[in-house]
Amino acid sequence: MNRFQKWELCLGIYENRADINLQRQKKFDEYCKLKMNAKTTDDDKNEIMKDINRTYQEMGLFHQESNKNIMCNVLLLWCSHSLSYRQGMNEIVGVIFYTYVQSFQDSQEQNSTKIENDIYWVFKTIMDDGDHKQNFNYSSHMPIDRIPLIRYIKDLTMDKLKYIDEQLFQIFEQNQISTEIFLMKWIKIEQIQVIWDKMFEKFQTSKMKFLDAMIITMMIQLKPQLLKIEYINNFEVLLLFQNYPAKDNYLQMIGQAEKIEKQLRQLEGISWLEIIKRFNLGYSLSLYFQKY
Repeated sequence: MNRFQKWELCLGIYENRADINLQRQKKFDEYCKLKMNAKTTDDDKNEIMKDINRTYQEMGLFHQESNKNIMCNVLLLWCSHSLSYRQGMNEIVGVIFYTYVQSFQDSQEQNSTKIENDIYWVFKTIMDDGDHKQNFNYSSHMPIDRIPLIRYIKDLTMDKLKYIDEQLFQIFEQNQISTEIFLMKWIKIEQIQVIWDKMFEKFQTSKMKFLDAMIITMMIQLKPQLLKIEYINNFEVLLLFQNYPAKDNYLQMIGQAEKIEKQLRQLEGISWLEIIKRFNLGYSLSLYFQKY
């Protein structure tokens, strides 16, 4: 079984391997019906294709027009039945497409619709069942601090990093580091695949929560360098990304993330009273109630 097939099973797209050909045919028939009923425009396609043309351009695979069309069609279909297209969706479908091609490189499959079908269901499951769709649910007029993905990373820092590594949390707070920096594409596509392997293994029990632990781990990887900097600012943090320490030790990083994930699960079971005690929030709360 190749990587793409393992992803399909881990994500629950196919229940088992016993009658997978029958299940796959049903999914294909459903995909064809969705595609037939989809309402798309040239403007929709042009908007998506702008980002597809910028997706992983360091790899020749993503230069071929036929491959670009496959990724574009997947996004067009999902967006026609769900949210409007948002920048960043192209990166997700790009990883899925790359994994498909890599997994079936010896296959003679030339039917682009069947390839689109397989990629579509993986993308749809990540977005819908993995609750990742909510990160793209915003309008172009929304203030940047209200954009879900920006709020997600800020909440992750405020609520969870503080619990895992309070010293690092204080470094970010005192130096007013923009946590959006950690949304940058900071590792290679091959490394993303390995991280997704682990994330999808846990998908049926914890959805995308392993991602929280991975991002916190990414932050912690920078801590030794941050402690050496006399005046920490956003520019210095960006410079660190040019030689990100996790690029060559991402397997070790995944192991660290698994430990952090266990700590985060413990956090979910802690009462508010215990959180107040641990984070020394009692004094701050007393001042708040005195004020109001």
